[in-house]
Amino acid sequence: MTGLRFLWSAVLLLNTWRDVRKKEIFPKITVGAGILAAVFRLREEPVPALLPSFLPGAAFLGAAFLSRGKVGAGDGLVLCAGGICLGLPEILAVSSLGLLLGIPAGIISRRRGGEGEFPFLPCLAAAYIIERIWWN
Repeated sequence: MTGLRFLWSAVLLLNTWRDVRKKEIFPKITVGAGILAAVFRLREEPVPALLPSFLPGAAFLGAAFLSRGKVGAGDGLVLCAGGICLGLPEILAVSSLGLLLGIPAGIISRRRGGEGEFPFLPCLAAAYIIERIWWN
């Protein structure tokens, strides 16, 4: 599992950098990392055990679809890859903490006259760092 955490950390940091600079992610790298993680996880676990790991990412992808792009689909892709790499309990903790960090950050950004799009991945990266330090 350590190798998969490293893989997701690299994908998360790379996409965070891109999200801050261009408000987009590297979808091919993210999907590729998710597929690679799935190959490794499927050697140890059956498919039905992995499916719940997609729930946080699927929720974000659903929100992106329902909001017609106001919520970024890239965030959902990164969370799907993270779910495969980390497993459901850890990705739920990271995504929940990311939302708790992102809501006040978004409000502050809007009050300061920030643009409509708010990069969520920096909040997710901060949440992952906090989760790794305090809960593990």
